[in-house]
Amino acid sequence: MTAKEFKLLEISWLKGFCDDLLADRDAASIKKKLKFLLDFYGIINFPLNPSPDKLIFRARKTDEYGFSHVSELGCPPAELTGAGRLNEPLRPILYTSQNMWSAYDEIRAKKDDYVQVVSYKFRDSQAPNTAIIGGIKDIFRWGQSRHSSAITDHVKKTFNSLAEHNPLALKSYIYTDSFLSGLLTDHAASEKNYIHTCSIGELIFEKHTHLDAICYQGIESSGALNLAFKESRALDILSVDSIHLFKIDNSYGYGVYDQILVKAAKSIEGSGRIFWE
Repeated sequence: MTAKEFKLLEISWLKGFCDDLLADRDAASIKKKLKFLLDFYGIINFPLNPSPDKLIFRARKTDEYGFSHVSELGCPPAELTGAGRLNEPLRPILYTSQNMWSAYDEIRAKKDDYVQVVSYKFRDSQAPNTAIIGGIKDIFRWGQSRHSSAITDHVKKTFNSLAEHNPLALKSYIYTDSFLSGLLTDHAASEKNYIHTCSIGELIFEKHTHLDAICYQGIESSGALNLAFKESRALDILSVDSIHLFKIDNSYGYGVYDQILVKAAKSIEGSGRIFWE
């Protein structure tokens, strides 16, 4: 995309608009403002091609017996779904992390907690179409993408093109991605019932119907890679690899844990019932 094809907001106006959005406490008004902002946001998206042995993880706190059905580890039923970081109430999303300890961080696991972990593998034929929030910011700050050199090259060319034609537009391009990334990584978002973030996933999936997942940076697991999958696509893309129940023996901070294996799933029957070893 060339600089002339970009539709970007003037940076001073954009800053004031984002400040107003942060100060807003009305869910409908916030969603309307986010929809407007996303109209001026060229989100990076690409087919994620993980290696055959790549696993991603989801964790839930439980008791010493654990959950007995695989459905209790995936997306919750719509009627039990509250507002989340990327989902509105009644609209489930499957949240996953790149490793098990990052999954512990995201649920704020602590010493003596029982945590049931499901690991997912990617089905062979699936390369989920994935959007990245914070990818532009990363390349501006770190000089490269966390995902691929092709994304780095694309964004750097955009930087150069915008800098040549309209330096204020370059600032707007970086600011919009940084602002949205900052919203998603706000540690206090849960205390505000995710009022500033819960509609972002729905708005992105509505605008880009081909997308299967959104990649964003860890909140409790600082710097980690998290993937949020559209519920309607999660089971097409992922299959369960293993299920384990652990007791957290110690949490050292910075995403480092001691854990004790309580039991592992021997098999999962067709109905989803878990049989333990």
